[in-house]
Amino acid sequence: MAKKQTEPGSPKAASGKPADEPVPDPQSAQDPMADHDDPLLAAEEAVDAENVEVEQGWSQAWHLPVLLLGLGLMLLGVYGMRAKPTPFNYVQTLDTARQMIKAQDFEGAKAQLDLMAARLNEPDAASHLFHFYLIQGDLIYEQQLANRWDNPESHQQIVNAYGRASELSGPLDDTHLIRWTQALVALGREDEAMRKMEQVSEAAGRRHLILQQIIQRRLDSPGPHPSDQVLPLLARFSSELSNVTDPAEKRRLEVWATAQRAMLMFEAEPSPVGDLAAADAAVTQPAEVGAAEEVRDYLLRRLAVLADSGPEQDLVELMLPLARAYQKLGGFDDAWRWFDKADGYLKKVPENPLSAEALVGLGQVALARTGDPAQAVRYFAEAVENYPGTSSYIPALIGLGDCRARASDHDQARDVLGQAVEQVRNRQIPADAPARQQLEEVVLDHYDRAFSNQDYQLALDYVGVLSPLYGQDPPRKIAGRLAVAHEKLADQLKAHAQSLKPTVEQVARSTSSQWRTGFELANQEAALHYETAGDYYYKHALMAETEGDAKAFADTLWQSAECYDKAQLWAKAIARYGDYIQFLPEDPRRQTAARRLGLAYLVDGQYQAALGQFLSLAEMYPNSPDTYDSLVPLARCYTEMKDYDAAKRTLNGILENHPAITPQSPRYIDALQELGRLHHQLGEYRDAVARLSQALDLMEARGDSHTAAVRFLLADAYRQSIKELQADPDQALSQAQLAARQHERDQRLDQALRLYDQVITELEQRTFDALDPLEQVYYRDSFFFRADCAFDLRRFKQAIELYDLAARRWERDPASLVALIQIVNAHAELGQVQEARAANRRAQDQLKRIPEDAFNDSVGLMTHQHWEDWLRWTDQLQLRDSTAAAPSAAVNTP
Repeated sequence: MAKKQTEPGSPKAASGKPADEPVPDPQSAQDPMADHDDPLLAAEEAVDAENVEVEQGWSQAWHLPVLLLGLGLMLLGVYGMRAKPTPFNYVQTLDTARQMIKAQDFEGAKAQLDLMAARLNEPDAASHLFHFYLIQGDLIYEQQLANRWDNPESHQQIVNAYGRASELSGPLDDTHLIRWTQALVALGREDEAMRKMEQVSEAAGRRHLILQQIIQRRLDSPGPHPSDQVLPLLARFSSELSNVTDPAEKRRLEVWATAQRAMLMFEAEPSPVGDLAAADAAVTQPAEVGAAEEVRDYLLRRLAVLADSGPEQDLVELMLPLARAYQKLGGFDDAWRWFDKADGYLKKVPENPLSAEALVGLGQVALARTGDPAQAVRYFAEAVENYPGTSSYIPALIGLGDCRARASDHDQARDVLGQAVEQVRNRQIPADAPARQQLEEVVLDHYDRAFSNQDYQLALDYVGVLSPLYGQDPPRKIAGRLAVAHEKLADQLKAHAQSLKPTVEQVARSTSSQWRTGFELANQEAALHYETAGDYYYKHALMAETEGDAKAFADTLWQSAECYDKAQLWAKAIARYGDYIQFLPEDPRRQTAARRLGLAYLVDGQYQAALGQFLSLAEMYPNSPDTYDSLVPLARCYTEMKDYDAAKRTLNGILENHPAITPQSPRYIDALQELGRLHHQLGEYRDAVARLSQALDLMEARGDSHTAAVRFLLADAYRQSIKELQADPDQALSQAQLAARQHERDQRLDQALRLYDQVITELEQRTFDALDPLEQVYYRDSFFFRADCAFDLRRFKQAIELYDLAARRWERDPASLVALIQIVNAHAELGQVQEARAANRRAQDQLKRIPEDAFNDSVGLMTHQHWEDWLRWTDQLQLRDSTAAAPSAAVNTP
């Protein structure tokens, strides 16, 4: 039979034995049922024994009724005992749970506590609640400690459990107070932890552990650590060390406290933020040098004291900040000595995270001493390879990336620095943390190096390494660098595009689609970078405005508009110039912004908006140079809106009545050219000749070497004006009048021919210079129109020579067929049938050599099918009729 444990308050408790100890039953040795667990089964066995006796003889059964009566009473007693439940043993349950916690059977302990938790509302449980909550807190504490958890929910459960226990019994013992305090620290409730720590007795000698935990938590928090918050705690920590009895432990803790104080002294220095120039200047600031000197002197004193109480190798934690102090002071030899000594001791302790700090320090000092990355790179590489989980891992990556970049291994450098950026993101290091600032400083240093070497793409590649930290919203200093580099790269690409513009010889011997490809692609790439620069300038402007930097706001908003202007993104340029006018009404560039806004509207085809902008500018600033510069564009707006009279009035107003624009002014010549173009466009060739001739004279007088465009328009006006001299069939003219008209006609054609010659000569002098697209057209057309003039003057031999030159020069252009057909016609006019047939076959061969798509690029020419049909027709006729010729439109329109 199982032994029963006596409950508190039972009769057995009076024997003097503790209530929670099992007490042996003295009757168990004589009890016939002592060997049975079930009283009911024991009774049944007794009845069977009596039955055996009855069988032995009825004469001996006189006492049977008495026995039966006794058995019945006994059964009733047993039944009564089974019906009454056994009381719950709180003491044994709690004691079992406590023992299980010591054995780290946390599941078993929890099961025991759960049994009691189900009875907490029972009256008998009240006297055991204190121990229940105390053991519950111990279970969670020991479980976290064994599993190395740091779970806020569990910390809160510990605080709650010990708090309930304290409410039931008053202050806890030192052990539980310390555990309670540690949970509060882990929850960040440091003020409560400090108050709770005061309840721990000094005799416990463990209050310094709580202080150390609080200090470490504050030091591990992101960002700078205010010394006024941590230094008092360190002072209190040092005073508590007087209660530590173990000399070795006390020395270890003193070293730790000294190292933390040195770190705080370093953090008190002003950290340079911004561009590298500011960072470089900050190196010589007295405040920083003074702080480094203070750290150096403090650590030297402490090392001298601590060196006498134990081995030097235990002081590595102080050697490293001492080396840092020498490094900041420029004492690289001393810095190297201390880093090297620390590294030597640390190599004897495998996988010590301080080894990474020593290696990084050696690498930095090696780089500073020699500037040669070859020596430094091995230290950084070792730290990167062997200590990826330490706080020195990011500085090691930065140093390694810096060395790779200095060695011009830019791909590797950006890859390593990119890993550092990834670490900064993964560890959620804040923007003002030293590691992140160092990363930005190194990356931007190599941006600046590449920028100063005019390698703007490499500069962008470096600053792009930082982009994962900012996404689409980089800080102001990054946005500014991105904007400038993109703009400079766009300028380079624009210049490269100009170098790709073909010479006139290349244009003559290739189709337009061939020579435009490289030039246009380079221009498109430049435009993309101008756009990106404009975007970053605009972001920079908005940040400058937010920060109250009015000058930077104005400058970068202006740069943004200019970049969009250069990219020919007129909608964005219009928006930014509009912002400039709206938000900077007093800025001296406002008038220029207004004029450029009008020009952007003009080239964007918003002629009414452009007109309104130019008129508003003239009204607000009638005597402004920007107003004068906007008058010709104003006239162009009228022209585009087909208000030709207003355009002429505006231009004539410049030429005749303007008080500030003289014939020597470039604006005056611009107005003459614009008016001449307008007359040419309207077919008013006599007026066009007058204005363009005047413009050409003024340009030549001032030595302008770029007159080809004016000469071409003047030549074309002379050539086209001969239509005015054609005789009206209804008008009777005398022979003298007809001769005079013919003479005038020949003079105009001859003048046009000479002007076309001059256009060709001028543009050929710029063979290796880039011609704008309009000059390319004028150059080509001058070859054909010059020959047309000779043909119309009936100088057929000269015409054949000029057409042949044009056909050979522009052999890949469909316009060459015009020249070949006119050669056929000129030979026919001279009666040279064989030569005409040969020229016709040459034209057929030429047609086969010209790509089909070249005809799609040609404006105003006959289609490929038209040429095929005409050549087949002339071939069938075999030139029997010497007057067979191409339609006049095809002859005269290249």
